[in-house]
Amino acid sequence: MNSNFFAYGCSFTKYDWSTWADIIGSCFYKQEVPRKQFNYGEPGSGNLYSYIMLMETLSKGLITSNDVVIICWTNVSREDRFIKGSWKLCGNIFSQNFYPKEFIEKYVDVEGFYIKDLALIYGAKLALEKIGCKYYFISMVPFASPEQYFLKISEYPIMKTYSTLLAQMGPNFYEFFEYKWNNCKKFPLCKYDAHPTPLAHLLFVQKTFPQFTIQDEVIKRVKEQTDLILNLDNKSKDYHEHRALIAETPSHKLNLFFN
Repeated sequence: MNSNFFAYGCSFTKYDWSTWADIIGSCFYKQEVPRKQFNYGEPGSGNLYSYIMLMETLSKGLITSNDVVIICWTNVSREDRFIKGSWKLCGNIFSQNFYPKEFIEKYVDVEGFYIKDLALIYGAKLALEKIGCKYYFISMVPFASPEQYFLKISEYPIMKTYSTLLAQMGPNFYEFFEYKWNNCKKFPLCKYDAHPTPLAHLLFVQKTFPQFTIQDEVIKRVKEQTDLILNLDNKSKDYHEHRALIAETPSHKLNLFFN
């Protein structure tokens, strides 16, 4: 492909192992030319972070009308802050351990999250349409659900304001995996890690983005990565041991792109 590929999102986009972004990015990879796939995902990040990374990319003039952009929006209940020179990305505000209970009770409002995030997503849509590139919006969970560990559909007046935008949102992982992050016999998912394995990501890509042809060698590597991850998962007695085993594993065994 002559296009560049840009991906944005949370840990479902960039993780310790290959994700949908790496798999689709492989379609744009050419060893003999400069890098053509760019993954701006970051674990724990919310939609504000993805929007800011997109705006920074656009301000540098890196995205052209020939390129492809996919953003995997996450659940709205996240707090992204740039503090003293670095980002503090804690994931779900209701299950993190950085912001104290008093902060959450005083300043966190789910409706406020929707007001902010829907405006950001609409702004991203307008910016990408102005560039004229191909772009796709997918999400980690149904966007009407502020939670990520269980389905909780919310309805706020702001959703009517952005009803057309919400109707245009693409598929989400939670529905694809039939509302299970773990122990789903139908999909190759871990017991102790809620993030989809590389093969689970591949199945999502093949269903959601049939326009991208994934090479046999990439499929082979994705299956090998998944076998390794599930083997480590089966050896683990809990989440922390699983994470420790993953951390000890060389990156090239887990990722399509590891440099």
